[in-house]
Amino acid sequence: MRIYLKRLFKSVVMASAVLALASVQTSCADLWGEQHPGTYYTNNGETIADYLEGKVENHGDFSYFIAILKEANLWGQMRTYGTYTCFAPDNAAIQKYIEDRYREAEEINNSRQKAVFESIETVLQYHEVCDTIAKTHIFNNLMFASDLNGNGVLQHPNLLDRYVVYNSYADSVRLYDNDNNVIKSKDGTDSISIRLKYLINMQASIIAADDTVQNGVVHRLDKVLRSSNQFLPGLMKENPNLSVFYTGLVVTGLKDTLEQYYDDTYPEIPYEWTEQALRDNYDGVHTNPTSYETDYIAMPEKREYKFTMFCMPDTALAVYSDYYTRMAGLDGIHTVNDLRQYAEAVYPAGAGLPDTSRYSSLNKLLSYHILPCWLSYNQFNTSQKDITKNHKKWLEFDIEDFFETLLPHSIMRISTPAKTADSPLGIFINRKGTAKNGLEAEGIRIAETADEYNFTGGVTNICVNGGYHYIDKLLTYDDYTRNEVLKCRMRIMACTLSPDFINSGGRGRLSGDPSNGGNAKLNAMVYAYKSGYCKNFQWVEDQTRFFVRYRNKTFGTLNGDEITVRGTYDIAFRLPPVPSDGNYEIRIWNNSMAGTSVQDRGIVQFYFHQGTPSDANDFWRNWNWIPEDIPVDLRLGGADARIGMILDDDDRYNDMTETQKEQAIDANDRSMRNRGYMKAMDSYYSNNGDNPLRHDANCYRKIICNEYMEANTDYYIRMRQVWEEDGVLPFSFIEIVPKSIYEGNEDKH
Repeated sequence: MRIYLKRLFKSVVMASAVLALASVQTSCADLWGEQHPGTYYTNNGETIADYLEGKVENHGDFSYFIAILKEANLWGQMRTYGTYTCFAPDNAAIQKYIEDRYREAEEINNSRQKAVFESIETVLQYHEVCDTIAKTHIFNNLMFASDLNGNGVLQHPNLLDRYVVYNSYADSVRLYDNDNNVIKSKDGTDSISIRLKYLINMQASIIAADDTVQNGVVHRLDKVLRSSNQFLPGLMKENPNLSVFYTGLVVTGLKDTLEQYYDDTYPEIPYEWTEQALRDNYDGVHTNPTSYETDYIAMPEKREYKFTMFCMPDTALAVYSDYYTRMAGLDGIHTVNDLRQYAEAVYPAGAGLPDTSRYSSLNKLLSYHILPCWLSYNQFNTSQKDITKNHKKWLEFDIEDFFETLLPHSIMRISTPAKTADSPLGIFINRKGTAKNGLEAEGIRIAETADEYNFTGGVTNICVNGGYHYIDKLLTYDDYTRNEVLKCRMRIMACTLSPDFINSGGRGRLSGDPSNGGNAKLNAMVYAYKSGYCKNFQWVEDQTRFFVRYRNKTFGTLNGDEITVRGTYDIAFRLPPVPSDGNYEIRIWNNSMAGTSVQDRGIVQFYFHQGTPSDANDFWRNWNWIPEDIPVDLRLGGADARIGMILDDDDRYNDMTETQKEQAIDANDRSMRNRGYMKAMDSYYSNNGDNPLRHDANCYRKIICNEYMEANTDYYIRMRQVWEEDGVLPFSFIEIVPKSIYEGNEDKH
């Protein structure tokens, strides 16, 4: 893996400002720096080695760790110029580690391991042991705690080329005065401060962070890190309350699928194309100038496979009862055999097939519980307050996204309904309707934390290639789900169309995020992808520039999400599957920018195709791509006669009664549909709530086609620029709409 030199150290002031979290408290603020005096200081020229050898009263006693680094032949590097991250355990942490390893050896009667871990002196006699310990804690890149966000994987591997996971958790502490007395709040209770702490590799807490030195940064730990590169099945195996789901993964062979992580064929990305170059403020990065701004381009340095697993814990399964448990004659689900019987009631066509068959009942059931991307709880739907506050009708209409699962040709609807105008009720799978407008299907609730099932004591849900979430019911892709719950206008965000957008971190970044530290290049970073390494998408590379953009709070795009295609482009993507056979209308979003200084939208020919290509040559050369109607001029504003949009607040409606106005608006909507267009939705506001998108004449939906589609078949949309110059196609979402809705009384939302 390429190792990049860090051009510029982060400002310690900036690191302190980001990591010194503003506390949630009952009486007064308690920032990280106050909790850990001396954590942040200005680099005075010392190295990591100088830091570890420093005064015990300032940092702690690291003499054991120093001895281990020396035996591993890494001490010299800690003294010289470089860019290292060191997670440093003190003597107490190493002594506890040695005692734990010795006790483990006794339990399994391993005499060699006992000999190694009798004491620090015996450990130092074994070079390979010291080498493993040392290299687990040293990284060849700078990584600041101020860069961490929630739960995830550290950006770079350690010297063993192992990735390390981190988890954040809230830790409460009492506040004391100078006389060591607990400070009382006005109501007489103890004053409590809540601070955010980070757990590394599910083992060690950072007790002091971002101590910058000349050749890197030091984070002090309370425990020794044990080497880990744990994948999702291993994580689930460690949880004793997931034995039924874990065993199901083993017998179906899905365990092997969930142990994928890297695409080994992915090419090396030059430094100037990486996000690290933008973080370093490197002058040679690549840009994408537009008529009114400049985007800064980064490519993922690796292609990762990640997964989200939805699980019911054993304790909940044991008392589980629904239509299918009753049909199968089950008194709860206690074993994988019970789970198989349940699955055969849901998917009877797969009964009797080997579990490893993708068509077996158990395989189908478990596959529908897995997404081919990792989504933490706050990533399922748009959750940034700057965005959700624009959803002025959130109480009426849930924020939602649609995702494909590992069950072939299946889709899942994930929704965040509102409890109040600006706070969520929770997150649900396959929910339909709202409490205010009529709830048709309650859905399956995703637990926010393991505490909801009383599972504490260190249980974590994240690993290097994904994680799991608890749910309160089993997920079934049955007739009711497909024909009722998912019989809806599927408004699918462009940034969910490929799991590579999500796994690379391209989806969901907010422009101006405080974690960017004011770095203008990071704030305007777009992700570009290499052809052949972006699932569901193919494009002619020398003609097409293809980006996933950051979320923009004011631009006319739903939830701020946008994919931008540029050049004399020729690009195609596979549509998400439809839940049942029937006629569907396919629509795409456009913001024409007509009447502004931006006149770059171009003219595009759309195509629709059924089937799956055997290879790239077959895709472009041999397929009979049938054009849908004539080319579409994306430069046209809604007021153009070829579109014919009359805004709902147009002055010509002023003298009408409400009934007349409503009838006139509906007539204009029908007239636009006859021309192949629809206004934007009225449920989302851009520009901080000043105007619904439906009142923006430049924002509209283009109807691409109306086709009969089958639930178990692949379909593609192709978009080819036919303008003589480079053009731009920005789209926020697509819509796949069944006939019962587009020929019924479709709402304006």
